[in-house]
Amino acid sequence: MDLAKFDTEELVALAKFDLDHDKIDSALEKVKIILTADDCPLEAKGLAARLYAQLKLFDKAKALYVQYLEISPESITELFQLGMVNLESGNSDEAIAIWSQLLEQNATHPPSLYYSAIALLEAEQVDEASRHLNVLLQSAPADNLYFGKAKEILDNMNQGKKSTPQNNASTSLYQ
Repeated sequence: MDLAKFDTEELVALAKFDLDHDKIDSALEKVKIILTADDCPLEAKGLAARLYAQLKLFDKAKALYVQYLEISPESITELFQLGMVNLESGNSDEAIAIWSQLLEQNATHPPSLYYSAIALLEAEQVDEASRHLNVLLQSAPADNLYFGKAKEILDNMNQGKKSTPQNNASTSLYQ
């Protein structure tokens, strides 16, 4: 397919369609063209960052999330995902700092509460992790994706079991 005949808006739509249908390579091909365009929309940077995160190309994902957030610092999703990229690339301290910043804006953001608790547990900051999990349980509805996971971790902590956060952190938010 000759992608040069499509404008950036069309390429973004096609890339999103490809991503929705698990055609990551086709989506990336389109996004790379968009990123070089003079009229590159902000949405394309977020989409590219998400693709790179899925491919575990964390440095590229980080750079694009940072660019995105420089233009749109209030974007909760991209800020959260920047934290995820940091966590998955082994920079837990930076992830915790990012989620702390996000929680200052939105104190009950379930994914930030959950994943910051995971990172805090791994750093053996059990009291702070427990506080995050309790806030999550008090603020999120019982059918929230993170509610059951948080409850399970807290129950294990209360029973004196060693929690296995890496097993509980299996939800990918890049998809």
